[in-house]
Amino acid sequence: MSKTLKGVFPALPTPFREDLSVDYAALKRVVEFAISAGAHGLLAVDMPGEFFTLTDDERRNCVEVILETVADRVPVAVNVSAASEEQSFFFAKHAVHMGAAAIVTTPPFFRVQSPARIEKYFRQLNQVTDLPIIAQNSPENLGTAIDVVLQEKLVRENVNVQYLMEECSAAQLLISDVLRRVRGIPNFEAVAVGSCCQMMLHDYYRGVRLFVPQAEMTDLFVDLWDALESGDEQKAMDCYRIIAPVLMFGSAYQRSLSKEMLRRRGIIDTAAMRESSKPVFDEIQLQELDYWVEQLKPRFRV
Repeated sequence: MSKTLKGVFPALPTPFREDLSVDYAALKRVVEFAISAGAHGLLAVDMPGEFFTLTDDERRNCVEVILETVADRVPVAVNVSAASEEQSFFFAKHAVHMGAAAIVTTPPFFRVQSPARIEKYFRQLNQVTDLPIIAQNSPENLGTAIDVVLQEKLVRENVNVQYLMEECSAAQLLISDVLRRVRGIPNFEAVAVGSCCQMMLHDYYRGVRLFVPQAEMTDLFVDLWDALESGDEQKAMDCYRIIAPVLMFGSAYQRSLSKEMLRRRGIIDTAAMRESSKPVFDEIQLQELDYWVEQLKPRFRV
């Protein structure tokens, strides 16, 4: 059994130049920033990484740059979600070859998948790789919900499905139900949450031990994690009070918040995004972000 993944695993953005080509030098800086900020691990090419806008070559290159830059200092989970099973298996094999610590995946998102097809996908993926699999329930982002009964079944029937990741509007209720169902299954390790970890304080008290925020405030999330792990509830609440207003401010502009803040922190050169369907900050919001960055500066580690 692998060592349990736990703590703060920021989902890395993919930096782009103004012409929307991938800025691999900036990606290396993001990796170094996250590690210096105290990240316990990293998540590569997930939703904040705009993986769905990358070519296959760019996606593989990003994974290679991230893992080579990390150089085994922290574990790296790699997202292998794709439109088809074949693509996912292709990216999973590449992640194994590059030395990933785990793979993260939703069911194929070309169309909504039936429970039978979801079972088949994870059964086949379980045979493709010996890496721990984090089964990602992200219906609002990638199309297919995995209900709690099916999540339990995936863990029971696939030895490598060791983590369940909740990313939906009803995540808090699912977390409690899922944990009741899967505790005691030998291969089960942990429930993870993403969705920018807006409810990290509450999710921790429900039993979550693997958190996947965006990268721009890694150090603040690590401070919150440290307070929770030490049992200092007052410090944890103080940390959460600092993070929560910023997350609320950027809730509808998550990619824009992440890249604009990373640019202000000197990590990336531009806030360019390929995901044109998502809203971006206007001048008023950019001015408000300047305010929040100034408020947060005393808590930055990097």
